[in-house]
Amino acid sequence: MILEFRLMKKIVLINFFVCLLFILCSCDRQIPKERNSASQIMDKELEIGTYLFNADEMDSIEISGEDLLNHKKVNISTVEDGRDIELVIKRAEYGPAIDMDAYFRKIGGDKIGIDLVTYLKKSTDEWFGALEDFYYQLSCYDFDNDGEKEIIVAAGNKKDILELYILRLDHNNPDFSSAQILKSINSGSKAYVNEKKELCVIDFQGQISTYSLNDQ
Repeated sequence: MILEFRLMKKIVLINFFVCLLFILCSCDRQIPKERNSASQIMDKELEIGTYLFNADEMDSIEISGEDLLNHKKVNISTVEDGRDIELVIKRAEYGPAIDMDAYFRKIGGDKIGIDLVTYLKKSTDEWFGALEDFYYQLSCYDFDNDGEKEIIVAAGNKKDILELYILRLDHNNPDFSSAQILKSINSGSKAYVNEKKELCVIDFQGQISTYSLNDQ
């Protein structure tokens, strides 16, 4: 009789724990777990791209400060309405400064260039030299669909410093006197262009600020 009672007690306890485990598993499936902010930021980075500035159909180059200090360079060429545009980022031939050059020329014609590194303040040293843990980017992108690409110069550490300038240049005579700054950004970590062609800036906490080029 005592053995039968103990056996029944074990069966009741086993059934209780099985039911409890089933309930806990069901709740775990039904209640979505909150994802931490780091995971959300990682997803956002994958969604918007890995560059400082990200946009579909852009022409772009980016290089790390470490590579620049090791005398590496990047360049890209694209054609727009019979005009060749070349972007180059490299160490200057002499001294510690870096060059962030945009060259324009008609196909088969003379090349005219402008160095855009002087727009950067927080992302270079006092001689406009590269900082080892920073990144430097030049891009061409047509924000207003007028067939002429704006030039984007960007630099930052992809953490809490982003300097970004959207420039409209006279492609026939590019110089600082005729350069028009359409938008300047000095905050955040990275930026991207949304479906409305607005500039979206994301900070290290995953917060997004949206800007139109028409904003004053």
